[in-house]
Amino acid sequence: MASKGQLLSGSLKAGQAKFQWHNGTVYDGQWSKLNMQGEGTTTYSDKSVYSGGMQDNQRHGHGTCTYSNGDTYTGQWNKGVREGHGKLVFKAGGYYEGQWKNGMRNGAGVRVWPDGSRFEGTFVQDKKHGMGKLTYPSGDWLEVEWQNGVKDGSGTMYNAQLAETYERTWRNGILQAE
Repeated sequence: MASKGQLLSGSLKAGQAKFQWHNGTVYDGQWSKLNMQGEGTTTYSDKSVYSGGMQDNQRHGHGTCTYSNGDTYTGQWNKGVREGHGKLVFKAGGYYEGQWKNGMRNGAGVRVWPDGSRFEGTFVQDKKHGMGKLTYPSGDWLEVEWQNGVKDGSGTMYNAQLAETYERTWRNGILQAE
Protein backbone atom coordinates (compact mmCIF):
# COMPACT_ATOMS: atom_id res chain seq x y z
CA MET A 1 0.00 0.00 0.00
CA ALA A 2 2.84 2.35 0.75
CA SER A 3 3.86 3.44 -2.71
CA LYS A 4 3.98 6.73 -4.59
CA GLY A 5 4.42 8.88 -1.54
CA GLN A 6 6.72 9.95 1.23
CA LEU A 7 7.53 8.50 4.63
CA LEU A 8 7.23 11.37 7.11
CA SER A 9 8.25 9.46 10.25
CA GLY A 10 8.71 5.95 11.63
CA SER A 11 8.98 2.60 9.85
CA LEU A 12 6.45 0.99 7.51
CA LYS A 13 7.75 -2.50 8.35
CA ALA A 14 6.45 -2.51 11.94
CA GLY A 15 5.22 -0.05 14.53
CA GLN A 16 4.10 3.56 14.28
CA ALA A 17 4.67 5.59 11.12
CA LYS A 18 3.32 8.56 9.22
CA PHE A 19 3.07 8.37 5.43
CA GLN A 20 1.80 10.84 2.84
CA TRP A 21 0.67 9.83 -0.65
CA HIS A 22 1.12 12.10 -3.66
CA ASN A 23 -2.62 12.97 -3.66
CA GLY A 24 -2.24 14.52 -0.17
CA THR A 25 -3.78 11.66 1.86
CA VAL A 26 -1.87 11.11 5.14
CA TYR A 27 -2.00 8.03 7.38
CA ASP A 28 -0.54 8.25 10.86
CA GLY A 29 -0.77 4.98 12.72
CA GLN A 30 0.35 1.40 13.08
CA TRP A 31 2.02 -0.47 10.22
CA SER A 32 3.00 -4.08 9.68
CA LYS A 33 4.92 -5.35 6.64
CA LEU A 34 4.20 -2.19 4.61
CA ASN A 35 0.44 -2.38 5.38
CA MET A 36 -1.75 -0.13 7.53
CA GLN A 37 -2.56 -2.52 10.37
CA GLY A 38 -3.95 -1.62 13.80
CA GLU A 39 -5.07 1.79 15.03
CA GLY A 40 -4.49 4.97 13.10
CA THR A 41 -5.83 8.18 11.60
CA THR A 42 -6.20 8.87 7.89
CA THR A 43 -6.73 12.40 6.59
CA TYR A 44 -7.88 12.17 2.98
CA SER A 45 -7.21 14.69 0.22
CA ASP A 46 -10.95 15.64 0.26
CA LYS A 47 -10.54 16.55 3.99
CA SER A 48 -12.47 13.49 5.24
CA VAL A 49 -10.87 12.03 8.39
CA TYR A 50 -11.03 8.42 9.61
CA SER A 51 -9.73 7.39 13.00
CA GLY A 52 -9.88 3.78 14.16
CA GLY A 53 -9.00 0.24 13.28
CA MET A 54 -7.24 -0.75 10.07
CA GLN A 55 -6.64 -4.20 8.63
CA ASP A 56 -4.89 -4.90 5.33
CA ASN A 57 -5.03 -1.18 4.42
CA GLN A 58 -8.81 -0.93 4.95
CA ARG A 59 -11.05 0.44 7.70
CA HIS A 60 -11.80 -2.50 9.95
CA GLY A 61 -13.16 -2.91 13.47
CA HIS A 62 -14.37 0.17 15.34
CA GLY A 63 -13.77 3.63 13.96
CA THR A 64 -15.09 7.11 13.26
CA CYS A 65 -15.17 8.83 9.88
CA THR A 66 -16.05 12.48 9.43
CA TYR A 67 -16.79 12.94 5.75
CA SER A 68 -15.99 16.06 3.74
CA ASN A 69 -19.74 16.93 3.68
CA GLY A 70 -19.75 17.12 7.51
CA ASP A 71 -21.60 13.85 8.19
CA THR A 72 -19.99 11.58 10.83
CA TYR A 73 -20.21 7.80 11.15
CA THR A 74 -19.07 6.01 14.32
CA GLY A 75 -19.28 2.26 14.52
CA GLN A 76 -18.15 -1.01 13.05
CA TRP A 77 -16.30 -1.43 9.74
CA ASN A 78 -15.50 -4.55 7.74
CA LYS A 79 -13.04 -4.51 4.85
CA GLY A 80 -13.47 -0.79 4.27
CA VAL A 81 -17.29 -0.52 4.52
CA ARG A 82 -19.78 0.16 7.31
CA GLU A 83 -20.90 -3.20 8.68
CA GLY A 84 -22.36 -4.11 12.07
CA HIS A 85 -23.73 -1.54 14.51
CA GLY A 86 -23.12 2.14 13.92
CA LYS A 87 -24.48 5.67 14.01
CA LEU A 88 -24.42 8.12 11.10
CA VAL A 89 -25.04 11.72 12.21
CA PHE A 90 -25.97 14.12 9.42
CA LYS A 91 -24.50 17.64 9.37
CA ALA A 92 -27.94 18.97 8.35
CA GLY A 93 -29.43 17.36 11.49
CA GLY A 94 -30.83 14.00 12.40
CA TYR A 95 -29.19 10.60 12.38
CA TYR A 96 -29.49 6.90 11.67
CA GLU A 97 -28.46 4.39 14.32
CA GLY A 98 -28.63 0.66 13.83
CA GLN A 99 -27.36 -2.20 11.74
CA TRP A 100 -25.29 -1.89 8.55
CA LYS A 101 -24.32 -4.43 5.89
CA ASN A 102 -22.12 -3.73 2.86
CA GLY A 103 -22.19 -0.01 3.64
CA MET A 104 -26.01 0.19 3.66
CA ARG A 105 -28.62 0.34 6.42
CA ASN A 106 -29.66 -3.27 6.86
CA GLY A 107 -31.50 -4.72 9.85
CA ALA A 108 -33.02 -3.01 12.88
CA GLY A 109 -32.51 0.73 13.07
CA VAL A 110 -33.78 4.16 14.00
CA ARG A 111 -33.80 7.16 11.63
CA VAL A 112 -34.42 10.59 13.14
CA TRP A 113 -34.93 13.73 10.99
CA PRO A 114 -34.09 17.33 11.94
CA ASP A 115 -37.77 18.13 12.61
CA GLY A 116 -37.92 15.32 15.21
CA SER A 117 -39.79 12.81 13.05
CA ARG A 118 -38.62 9.31 13.87
CA PHE A 119 -38.77 5.94 12.10
CA GLU A 120 -38.06 2.79 14.06
CA GLY A 121 -38.07 -0.50 12.22
CA THR A 122 -36.22 -2.68 9.75
CA PHE A 123 -34.15 -1.68 6.73
CA VAL A 124 -33.05 -3.82 3.78
CA GLN A 125 -30.43 -2.44 1.37
CA ASP A 126 -30.85 1.12 2.68
CA LYS A 127 -34.68 1.13 2.43
CA LYS A 128 -37.44 0.74 5.03
CA HIS A 129 -38.70 -2.83 4.75
CA GLY A 130 -40.97 -4.82 7.05
CA MET A 131 -43.01 -3.50 9.97
CA GLY A 132 -41.98 -0.05 11.14
CA LYS A 133 -43.29 2.87 13.17
CA LEU A 134 -43.07 6.47 11.96
CA THR A 135 -43.70 9.09 14.67
CA TYR A 136 -44.16 12.80 13.94
CA PRO A 137 -43.36 15.78 16.23
CA SER A 138 -47.12 16.37 16.62
CA GLY A 139 -47.44 12.99 18.35
CA ASP A 140 -49.22 11.44 15.35
CA TRP A 141 -47.80 8.09 14.33
CA LEU A 142 -48.33 5.23 11.96
CA GLU A 143 -47.22 1.66 12.22
CA VAL A 144 -47.33 -0.11 8.90
CA GLU A 145 -45.65 -2.66 6.65
CA TRP A 146 -42.98 -1.20 4.34
CA GLN A 147 -41.77 -2.68 1.06
CA ASN A 148 -38.74 -1.24 -0.74
CA GLY A 149 -38.97 2.04 1.14
CA VAL A 150 -42.70 2.69 0.67
CA LYS A 151 -45.79 1.95 2.79
CA ASP A 152 -47.35 -1.22 1.45
CA GLY A 153 -49.75 -3.20 3.61
CA SER A 154 -52.06 -2.86 6.57
CA GLY A 155 -51.27 -0.65 9.48
CA THR A 156 -52.44 1.59 12.27
CA MET A 157 -52.56 5.40 12.27
CA TYR A 158 -52.86 7.51 15.42
CA ASN A 159 -54.10 11.12 15.39
CA ALA A 160 -52.79 12.76 18.59
CA GLN A 161 -55.04 15.83 18.36
CA LEU A 162 -58.20 13.69 18.18
CA ALA A 163 -56.76 10.87 20.31
CA GLU A 164 -58.10 8.40 17.72
CA THR A 165 -56.64 5.30 16.15
CA TYR A 166 -57.48 4.08 12.64
CA GLU A 167 -56.74 0.83 10.80
CA ARG A 168 -55.68 1.58 7.20
CA THR A 169 -54.17 -0.07 4.14
CA TRP A 170 -51.49 1.30 1.79
CA ARG A 171 -50.56 -0.02 -1.64
CA ASN A 172 -47.29 1.11 -3.18
CA GLY A 173 -47.18 4.15 -0.88
CA ILE A 174 -50.78 5.24 -1.50
CA LEU A 175 -53.38 5.24 1.27
CA GLN A 176 -56.36 3.18 0.08
CA ALA A 177 -59.94 4.34 0.41
CA GLU A 178 -61.88 2.73 3.24
